[in-house]
Amino acid sequence: MKIFTAFFLLSLLIPTLSFAADKDMPEQCRAFDPKWVASIDTEISRIREENGWMFESVQWEVFIPASHLEAIAIVESFCRNLTSSAGAKGCMQTKPMIMDELKMYGDLDDKYFSIQLAAHYLARLRDHYGYEIIEDYTVAYAEGPTGAKKVKDTYDHFYNRKLRCVYAKVPYRYDYSKLTVF
Repeated sequence: MKIFTAFFLLSLLIPTLSFAADKDMPEQCRAFDPKWVASIDTEISRIREENGWMFESVQWEVFIPASHLEAIAIVESFCRNLTSSAGAKGCMQTKPMIMDELKMYGDLDDKYFSIQLAAHYLARLRDHYGYEIIEDYTVAYAEGPTGAKKVKDTYDHFYNRKLRCVYAKVPYRYDYSKLTVF
């Protein structure tokens, strides 16, 4: 049993040690699987070429920054239409029940609709449920509005740490000079 425990603990440390050896790895990304982090670099060009206009367009509807929507799409599915074991669908991995809550209906496999639904849901979490800080309503997006109330430190939540890794890897691109934050 002791040998198994030692190997298990060592297996947890190995990814961290490999990150520490990589001097080009942003600090925010060192806790994550190196393959996932490397995928950010390889996928961002495709995501921006195919979907960048969608993020830019939707941000003005709800005043959620395009870069934040893009980062969520990267964390959720690398902006691919997937279906999770929990029933979340589309590139933003939203559940069909959110369509009922927002009274917005469409095909979750339509990337524009998926991004639009997710942005409106984030705005609802911000405006209706009282999550004022972006980290709070992003955790509510990941955990659900009631699940997020149980999280003591939203800034250090796993989901927000992944988003900060994406921000560190993805070059700044969007113009926010016209975006007003409430």
